[in-house]
Amino acid sequence: MTENQQPADPRIPCGDDDEIDLMDLFMALWKQKWVILICVVLFIAAGTTFALLTPKTYEAKTTLLILPPISRELTEDKNSGGQMFSSEIYKDLALAQDLLNDVIAEVYSGIEKPNAATAQKNMSVSVNKASEKDTTGKLPFTLSVSLKGGDPAALTSFLSSWITHFTRRNAQLFSTRGTQSFEYVSENFEIVKRDLKSVEDSLAEYRKSNPVEFLEKKLDTLKSLHSKFLEEFSVKTRTLVGLEAEVKIRKDMLGQEPQKLLINRLPANETLWSFLSNRSETEGFSSPESLRIQDEVFNPVFTNLKSKVVESEAEIASLKSSIADLEQYLKATEKEFNEKQALLVESRKNIQRLEREEKALNDAYTNLAKKFQETRIAAAEAADPIRVIEQPILPTSPVAPRKTLIVALSGVLGLFIGIFAALIVNMVKNRTASAKAK
Repeated sequence: MTENQQPADPRIPCGDDDEIDLMDLFMALWKQKWVILICVVLFIAAGTTFALLTPKTYEAKTTLLILPPISRELTEDKNSGGQMFSSEIYKDLALAQDLLNDVIAEVYSGIEKPNAATAQKNMSVSVNKASEKDTTGKLPFTLSVSLKGGDPAALTSFLSSWITHFTRRNAQLFSTRGTQSFEYVSENFEIVKRDLKSVEDSLAEYRKSNPVEFLEKKLDTLKSLHSKFLEEFSVKTRTLVGLEAEVKIRKDMLGQEPQKLLINRLPANETLWSFLSNRSETEGFSSPESLRIQDEVFNPVFTNLKSKVVESEAEIASLKSSIADLEQYLKATEKEFNEKQALLVESRKNIQRLEREEKALNDAYTNLAKKFQETRIAAAEAADPIRVIEQPILPTSPVAPRKTLIVALSGVLGLFIGIFAALIVNMVKNRTASAKAK
């Protein structure tokens, strides 16, 4: 043995420094088993104490079903109808501080009320996995809400109140413009419906009191009658002119004809001889011509002309009377024709106006009827877009602390700490023994 060589210490394991002898390690831990045991016992005791002293925590849960708008289910257009947003928006709404403050004010009546921030920390909101990928808000999804706390009854009351406030808030926030204008649309729908009925009744009554077809036929009749009267008036006027000219000529001729004629005639021979035989004296009798007799007789030409003049004047008077009547008929017919024509024009104008009003109101009624149905659907879906599929129930078993797990983890942690402490103690003892050996 050389001077530099030292005797090997049998207590120090030989070999490569990087190699660990598991048997020596186990023997070292066995020698310090009481250290390990004490650490395990201490940590188990500490874990048990912590589990016993930690307040119990309960958890209440509820699940809501967010439905798509009804109109999207009734029609093929998935972009029409009421409003529906992505699941993330509903998660944010579920944890809104003003909503939580309303719930806290309703549930907790004492002085010690939790604040909204605490409630947010104790609440957990999640959606089903399929809905997390849908960012368009077109599919129904479930919204699960859990709340942790120490009072089971308060948790149940809190979630029940939260469901009521959240549903009401959803109806207010996600109601469409059609829902918001439901009363306006329904009111205007009733007004237009009433106005349309009034215009239809007015149009029917006006057509009944002013029948256009009857007025047109009446005008045709008056026009035909006026033409007939006018033609007769023209004929009689021409006849009158001819008669007046004829009477004038006859009167001229009548003025040239004497009314009576003087006729000279001799007495008959028998009369003459009888006269002469009975006459004693023949003084003053020169010849038979002295016995000539003059007679006055009516002029037949004058009489004929006079008769014809009288007949013509009677006919003229009759024609003038007939013409005067025809003039009255023509004036009355023209007046009635103008009145009927004006009435027809006015009737057509009023009927066209009423028809335009009826068409406008009918179009408005049709559009408002469609809007009214849409707003009714929107109002229905805004009032009930959320269904509760899992009501919060009173929790009977606490979710924390988990005593068995705490004690088990404490024991495992104590074991690791004990092993580490045992190795430290063993290393210290070995170095102390090595220092003494030197």
